[in-house]
Amino acid sequence: MFEGRIIRFPEIASTNDYAGELLRNESPSEGTLITTGFQTSGRGQAGNSWESAANKNLLATAILYPDFLNPEKQFILTQVVSLSVCSTLDEYDLPQRAVIKWPNDIYLNNRKIAGILIKNNLAGNKIVNTIAGLGLNVNQEFFSAAAPLAVSLRQISGKDTDLPEILSKWHKNLFNWYSMLRVGGFESIEEAYLKRLYLRGTPARFLYKEMEIEATILGTGEYGHLLLKTSDGNQLICDLKEIVFCQPAAEE
Repeated sequence: MFEGRIIRFPEIASTNDYAGELLRNESPSEGTLITTGFQTSGRGQAGNSWESAANKNLLATAILYPDFLNPEKQFILTQVVSLSVCSTLDEYDLPQRAVIKWPNDIYLNNRKIAGILIKNNLAGNKIVNTIAGLGLNVNQEFFSAAAPLAVSLRQISGKDTDLPEILSKWHKNLFNWYSMLRVGGFESIEEAYLKRLYLRGTPARFLYKEMEIEATILGTGEYGHLLLKTSDGNQLICDLKEIVFCQPAAEE
């Protein structure tokens, strides 16, 4: 059962790193959240830094114990966390529906509003624990030139959002999707993820192994690979290091 415990810091190097330290030293309850106003060493996917103004955005990490899940199915945890963020954004009056840019960036109008960083710790044939970090742009008004695609709820809605409130909403939605996973709702989760998958079914440009191609996203494979069909009919199975999206321009 999810625990409502929230560990808050005014400032910390990384909520994910702290969660890792916590797991090495004790056994926090499932659903424990670590949150902060500012990260001095926040990270995104592939070791990239995560830009976030102090006390403006949601920076949080949840601790899970999906020991019921075979490691070969660990991508469904990425789907669960991604869907929990989309469901949270659905609770706000926004002009667009949040979508998931594979594997787990959250987009609104072709712009990135959230990033997720997940670490699954394995032992043998079991996932011992999962550290699920979220950076959600909430009240930040300006982003640097290094993050040209970043957007926040404030920029979209024109008003500030209460950070403790949106943290509570995310915790609730994470619990709901994770509970579905616990009772075996794999197909429902995968279907919901595919419905949210950015550019699915739409011809788009990609860099595949540093070569530009036109292709259509079909979905995801058994281990979370991105499935593409090229304009000449070939099917590709891509991992994260092989494919880059050629970003469409956002609407004004």
